[in-house]
Amino acid sequence: MGHLLVLRISRIAILILAGMVVYLALRSYHRGDGKVMLYLSAGFSLIALGALTSGLLFELLHLELALTYTIESFMSAIGLAIIVYSIYGVRE
Repeated sequence: MGHLLVLRISRIAILILAGMVVYLALRSYHRGDGKVMLYLSAGFSLIALGALTSGLLFELLHLELALTYTIESFMSAIGLAIIVYSIYGVRE
């Protein structure tokens, strides 16, 4: 049971911290700091959504942990790709 508690706490931390980054990036975007911040917030939103989805699938639908990690990893990879694009690919 101890490992599940650590897993739950880490999921909550990911959601809180990613939510803070998304909020700050969107606030910066609305101030006129460019599309980079919009893509950055989208990438972190997807990472947070992956953590939330994984947790919900495991806790509520009782799916195997390996399957939920696979889904989360896929969403995190896409989110990180969007973040990389926001840093290197967006032209203002």
